[in-house]
Amino acid sequence: DRLWDDVTDDVYDLLVGHEVSHALHTPKEDIEDITDRIDPNNPDAVRSYLNVIEDARIEKKIKRKYAGLRKPFHSGYTELMHKDFFGTSVRPLDSFSLIDRINLHFKVGNLIDVPFSPDEYEYVHKVDKVETFDEVFDLAKELYGDALEKAKSETQPEVNYGTQESGDEDFDEDSGNELGFEEDPDGELQSVGTQDAGNQNLDDDSE
Repeated sequence: DRLWDDVTDDVYDLLVGHEVSHALHTPKEDIEDITDRIDPNNPDAVRSYLNVIEDARIEKKIKRKYAGLRKPFHSGYTELMHKDFFGTSVRPLDSFSLIDRINLHFKVGNLIDVPFSPDEYEYVHKVDKVETFDEVFDLAKELYGDALEKAKSETQPEVNYGTQESGDEDFDEDSGNELGFEEDPDGELQSVGTQDAGNQNLDDDSE
């Protein structure tokens, strides 16, 4: 992938720090079992919600434990923003689904002003407070359930939950499918790819 040609040391440290934190903090459970407990019919959509919230948690923890990573995380995400890694130059921010906007907020919220309604900000605050994977699961279930109810309430002849083409922006599969976790050949959670990682303020010394 040409995106990763000639990346700086800061981006490398960001990626490594993210993966190390997954190894330290993300439980090795069967991802199908986890998603089935929320909605067995839409595992990809559920995985996106889990990934975004878990990424916010594990990056908060790794920077809390190793404060020296704060600067490369900040610089690394700044570089990725300049490369339009998150696609924010081709789409208005208010067109992103809620879970994708939460993802952006916790990754690059110090670089761009991600819009949220007052009700949506309640979820941002909840993500910021998550400390355990059980809390990640509970919040993902809550967020997903609210998005599902919103989709059902919209007058659409047919909704294919889990895809952006369905007309429901809160089920955008593009969020959380990289730098998150997926199922490895042994059926356990593992960190993969290169896109989703996050913390609200990348240089916030309060974590």
